[in-house]
Amino acid sequence: MLPGYAQLKETCATHGVTLYESVMSLTGMVNVGKGAVTVGFADGPHRFE
Repeated sequence: MLPGYAQLKETCATHGVTLYESVMSLTGMVNVGKGAVTVGFADGPHRFE
């Protein structure tokens, strides 16, 4: 397991964020390399503060 990953899962659960895990695509591996985590999110219209 990657360092900090357990904390990421716990933080998501604490804040009601659904975390989906999947195998990284070949394109992702080429772009960011082995042992990396990529993040994507989807939400309705909102403002960052």
